[in-house]
Amino acid sequence: MRHRKTTPKLGRKPEERTRLLRNLVTSIIIHERVVTSEAKARAARSMVEKIVTRGRTDTVHARRTVARHVYGAEAVRKVFNDLGPRYAQRPGGYTRLLKLGPRMGDAAEAFILEFVDSPVAFKPEDKEKKDRKKDRKEQKSPLKESREPKA
Repeated sequence: MRHRKTTPKLGRKPEERTRLLRNLVTSIIIHERVVTSEAKARAARSMVEKIVTRGRTDTVHARRTVARHVYGAEAVRKVFNDLGPRYAQRPGGYTRLLKLGPRMGDAAEAFILEFVDSPVAFKPEDKEKKDRKKDRKEQKSPLKESREPKA
C-alpha cells in the first residue's frame, strides 16, 4: 500500500523538481557542502544518503544506478573513489544539516547540507575562533562618546 507516501513538491512540476534535485545532489557530491533552503536540503539529503550507500559497493550496476541520479562522470567517480570508501564502515547518516538563519534576499531559512567527516565540513571550533576574533575587535575599538554641542 502506498498510504502517506508523498514527496516534497518544492513548488515545481515533476520534471523541474527532478532536475533541481539532481543539480543539488551533484553539487553536494562535488563540493561536499551546499547552502540552500530547508525544504530543498531535506529533499536532497535523502537522495544523497541513498547514493552514498550505493557507492559503498563498486559494481557496474551500482555505477549505472548512481549515474541516473547525478550529472557528470566526475560526480560518479567521486562517489565510488572517495565517498564510498570514506563511509564504508558507517551504517548511515553521512550528511548533516546546519541552520544558518534567514537569507539576505528573501529571508528564507538558509541551511548548510554537508558531509560528516569531510575536509570542508563545519567544525565547532571555527565558530569559537570567529567569536574570539570578534570580541578582540570590540575590545580594541574605543567607545564612541556622544557628541554634545559646545555652548
